[in-house]
Amino acid sequence: MTIFIVDESGQGDYKTIGAALQAAKLGDTIRVLNGVYRERVNIGVPKIVLEAADGHTPEIDGGWNGKTVESGFAAQVQVQAPGVLVRGLTIRNCPGRGLGVTADNVTVRGCRIDNTYQGALYVGPGTKDDKSEESDGPAVRGILVEGCIMSRMSQSWVTETRPKGVNGGINFHTVEDGEFRNNFASDGWGEIFNLGRGSKRVRVVGNIFHSGNHVLGYLNRCQECEFIGNILFHVPDAAYRNRDGEWSAGFVIGDERGRAVKDSPFSWGNVIRENVVVNTGVLLHVRNNTKETGGMTRSSSTPSLRTTHWLAGRRRGQGSSSSRTCAGANMPAACSAITSSTARPRRMEPTSGRSPMGWGSSSSVMRGRLGRRRRCSLRMTCTVCS
Repeated sequence: MTIFIVDESGQGDYKTIGAALQAAKLGDTIRVLNGVYRERVNIGVPKIVLEAADGHTPEIDGGWNGKTVESGFAAQVQVQAPGVLVRGLTIRNCPGRGLGVTADNVTVRGCRIDNTYQGALYVGPGTKDDKSEESDGPAVRGILVEGCIMSRMSQSWVTETRPKGVNGGINFHTVEDGEFRNNFASDGWGEIFNLGRGSKRVRVVGNIFHSGNHVLGYLNRCQECEFIGNILFHVPDAAYRNRDGEWSAGFVIGDERGRAVKDSPFSWGNVIRENVVVNTGVLLHVRNNTKETGGMTRSSSTPSLRTTHWLAGRRRGQGSSSSRTCAGANMPAACSAITSSTARPRRMEPTSGRSPMGWGSSSSVMRGRLGRRRRCSLRMTCTVCS
């Protein structure tokens, strides 16, 4: 194993990260010293370590000024080889995405990604080309992202006069057996965290997501995934309100339709529990993202969007907390368990004295902090609301 030192001043083995990567072989380590490295980095060697040297904070800068309209989704740092560790780097000012991971068993730890035209992070199969958002290939497995900070994501919505689409700040698409933990993500103009397109057994644990123009935690055609112990909120900035003047939702289970997801099974077996959700228009929104019938294998005679709302915090300027019952079985997100997520300003507690982990059925009686009794409208076990 060889250790290469990268120093832009010329005092190391190489002046650029790209040159060090060309020389690296399986199992080598590249340590980067302080400096601003204005280059696009492509990691194609398996099991190497690309890291900031101890006590150093090197920056990879894509040169985007935050104002120009760009095109394409190419990542400033792209990991295409398995078993790679990326640690301690700052990636900023990206005209596409910040960091892309399209290989198995990759770890990203302690990095900072800031000011990206598209999303800060994409994990999933490789895209057809740099201009395309659609992934094409088998699932990516064994990904760990931890201790990272991501901010000013998907800024295309700020620079474009009439944005045509939305790109999530953090995208896990077609990922299996991965984990995203103890990260901080804010100021996104797509979904803060988008988990979907056939992803399975992905754990999103102990993160802070705040202030996005779209939903904070989005599940789209994924199975047996978990959102546990996260904090989600909006700061009181009107810029993050939608066209109707409302804050976006905390969580949405919203199985989409269309070419990009047509081969992905509908959502089932997902768990959302022990999260704190503050100042969102809706705590949880379950929908099938279509006005057609036949969400899963059953259809409804009413051609309308089937939803379950649990409102929390402020909505249209009114401090309120209320609930509405799911109206039928035309929901692709069957068997998604919602357990012990807390919403402010009114805290909901079980009156039976049981632990929140023991919440059982739709008949559970809950009491608000003001003593008002209300009946939970969601089944807390893995069954479809009815």
